[in-house]
Amino acid sequence: MHYGTQDIIQSMGASTPFNTIDDEFTITGGHTVSNAAGRTRTGTILTALHKKTACSWIDLGTYQLQGPNHVAIINYGNGDCDPNATISIDGQLAHPYSKLSFFIIFLRLFQK
Repeated sequence: MHYGTQDIIQSMGASTPFNTIDDEFTITGGHTVSNAAGRTRTGTILTALHKKTACSWIDLGTYQLQGPNHVAIINYGNGDCDPNATISIDGQLAHPYSKLSFFIIFLRLFQK
């Protein structure tokens, strides 16, 4: 089962509808997922995520993922368009990671 809400608001570029390269969006909200075994994971955007159309990455904001055994907080950075972020698991010191690797980490962390 999957449920939740996310609000996506265009924060820049609305006045130039034929130029999408200057568009920027903020994302807030959260969701909950339960698998067949009844294990639940909850994702919550702690500070609004920011995405520029001109950038491949979310460049700003924090996201928390709560599983049955662990809590992870991802910090997407300071607004720079880069693949770098940090992750803190169970309140431990934040470690740098590529934004691409987070999904692999989550699968391993929250399968248990």
